[in-house]
Amino acid sequence: MLKRMLLTKENIDIKKFRLVNEFLKKKSKNYISKKSLVLEVEQIKKFLREAPNSTFLLIKVRVRGILFIFRLQSVYFRLLLLWASLEGVVAMNFIR
Repeated sequence: MLKRMLLTKENIDIKKFRLVNEFLKKKSKNYISKKSLVLEVEQIKKFLREAPNSTFLLIKVRVRGILFIFRLQSVYFRLLLLWASLEGVVAMNFIR
């Protein structure tokens, strides 16, 4: 990650510096990456149903808003695919 950041931000290629490369390899030997927590759909539904509104109302509203946006994107994507397929049919008929 440090190598990539230096290459993109500062335009410095660390591969040229052998000692720095060896130092970074030694330091990253025992590194364990953290896994991010992922919620299942059922867990989200259970939270929305059972969490008390007095405590979690703002969070529930935000979650519902995010789900609504994803639903809109899904519908928009399906419409784009439908439009592209119709354009393809029209183009194929025009070529013939």
